[in-house]
Amino acid sequence: MFKHHYKQLVKQARKIAKNTAQVQHSRDVEKKRAVLNYQKLTAVKERQPVGPIDAKLADLNSAKPPFRFDSTNFKKLATEPHTEISEMHSLQHFNNVHEFLRSQREYMELLERYNPGLTMTQEDNVRKTAAKVGLQVPEN
Repeated sequence: MFKHHYKQLVKQARKIAKNTAQVQHSRDVEKKRAVLNYQKLTAVKERQPVGPIDAKLADLNSAKPPFRFDSTNFKKLATEPHTEISEMHSLQHFNNVHEFLRSQREYMELLERYNPGLTMTQEDNVRKTAAKVGLQVPEN
């Protein structure tokens, strides 16, 4: 029984960590892309070659999010010596933590599904707001 709760806990924590890594990676890529585009515009104005900057931009598109999950803290909790009463409490605690992580993950998925503006960039948000009233935002 304890092993089952431990596995479920680690599974939920891994899913959350993976989703977090993907979101963070996409935000980092957007920031790097903005910096590189600025550097490219500056290079064009100064009549310098833009080939290296274009290569860096192409590398950004192919980059995958780094994902590393360390379950040593969970293992440490699971392997600590327990008395019979504390083992019962630990089992309940693992179950509670597992349910909390699962519920949090589902809550975030539902928030993103029904409130798409939360994860939208400001540019996309402005474009969609303008479209609601029949206007179009000019392209760059």
